[in-house]
Amino acid sequence: MIYKAIKNIQKIKISYFYITFILFSIYFTFTLSNIYFNSLSGADNYKYIENIFFIFGKSENAFDNQGLFYFFYVAMFIKMRTGSFNYSEDSIFLSETIQIANLTLFCFGILGYYFLSKKLKINKNLSFLLIIFFIYFPSFYYLRLNMKPEILAFALVPWIFYFFESYLETKLKINIAFIAIGTSILISSKGSIGAMIIFCLFIKFIVHIKLFNFKNIIYGFSILLICWFGILGENYLLNIGNILDREPEDQYDNLAPKDILYSLDTERLFKDPKKDYHKDSLIAITLIDLLGDYFELNWKEDSVLFSKNIKPLIVGSELNPEINYPKLLNIDWRSKNIVYSGPGQNYLKYFQNYIGLLFSLLFIFMTFYYFFRETIPNKIYILFPFFGIIILLINSLFGFPQNNFDPLVGDTLKVFYYSFLIPLPILIIFKNLKRLKIKNLIFVILFIVFTLINLGFPKSNNENLDLAIKSKVENTVLCEVNKIFIEPTFITDNNIDCQKIDPGNKINTGIIKIPLFSTMLYIVFFIYSLFRIKKDVK
Repeated sequence: MIYKAIKNIQKIKISYFYITFILFSIYFTFTLSNIYFNSLSGADNYKYIENIFFIFGKSENAFDNQGLFYFFYVAMFIKMRTGSFNYSEDSIFLSETIQIANLTLFCFGILGYYFLSKKLKINKNLSFLLIIFFIYFPSFYYLRLNMKPEILAFALVPWIFYFFESYLETKLKINIAFIAIGTSILISSKGSIGAMIIFCLFIKFIVHIKLFNFKNIIYGFSILLICWFGILGENYLLNIGNILDREPEDQYDNLAPKDILYSLDTERLFKDPKKDYHKDSLIAITLIDLLGDYFELNWKEDSVLFSKNIKPLIVGSELNPEINYPKLLNIDWRSKNIVYSGPGQNYLKYFQNYIGLLFSLLFIFMTFYYFFRETIPNKIYILFPFFGIIILLINSLFGFPQNNFDPLVGDTLKVFYYSFLIPLPILIIFKNLKRLKIKNLIFVILFIVFTLINLGFPKSNNENLDLAIKSKVENTVLCEVNKIFIEPTFITDNNIDCQKIDPGNKINTGIIKIPLFSTMLYIVFFIYSLFRIKKDVK
């Protein structure tokens, strides 16, 4: 009895430790991106800002005929923070607000994955470790950096399949209703997201078809159509076109070559694992971009602080030829570097890329390893990212629904576009770990260290970097907290003076265009999801 009580106390303490570290990690990663990244400099964000202007009545047309709800969600955070603002591509206020909005969606998503993991009978503490892993996983991190609807997909996908698993357990029609509601929101948000979620749901449905009766199928399909047509009608009233009705930009009005499927120059992958050298290889792009930033649009983007003042962990002995280094790897305590004295020192600049490639290969190996060990329903979850790739290939190779491939870049095959499906195979991999072992904990710690190095840390501080960080921190919402930790890291005598944020007064945040129906659907979906987990916890 006493032994059992002690074991229960230990379990509680471990759970509290994980919860505390999850909260710290959310704060820490948000602070890093808020200071070191500008969300207006990311991929196409200068185009998507037109949707924010459209909602505030400052632009006549929305960009790219995409669903308006996600951008309305961001606009509401802007409105909650200020009555007016100025727009510039280096606006700290707008960048921070985008990241705050994305963080709320991300948190809703990881909460969904926690409860989905419980549905799949994963140990509670292992589920906490899974959430920590998600917070530091690069492909999910850059969802939080950009103003794109893929973060909305990350938020809703776990809940859609939580309701799917709940239906398999209970056969209650209410679960089918909320699968349909969540799916309708995603279908209308972006064409590629809609195609991927429909494909994944269809395959899951085929596998479990015997558990669905005809009435429930008609019921779910009817709700999906009602919600979807409701959003289409809303888009018509808002003067937004169909998501499939768009003209490709000139550079994208091409088809991808067929050999992009299997083409791989392994020598070039080793010698030059970087942007533009692998534009004709799906395999190379996937291996590099899965955990890196192959297209250099996120933490490797030239203008952001993530990419500035990176201190190399490993340097070549050729930098100091006058010194005789006795070993292959030597520690230089003065410069705080590991010195490599072997051959191929000109490849040390790709150290981060090589570590990323190793982790990518390990992830793919584990994916296939557990695919052959799992049940058919879980095999389908493992295949979700591959379904996403299939959708992108249909678009790239066959030009359906329209041409969408730039042969000079190959960015139609970005991991970003299907990154919201990657958590599912990771979930199944963690499920097979069975219980929390020290080796699993060590692996996650090493992965966190890799992620920080991948993001461009540690830094070589100088006055310019100190001043740039100072300017960022002073104009952010958590300035008073962050200055305690950041000010001591400065190498110059700069003090952080937290200021009242002044966003400007040129653009009024009065909401003119409101996607009322899709917003109502999301609110209902959100509230019911929280109600269900409260009920399940009881």
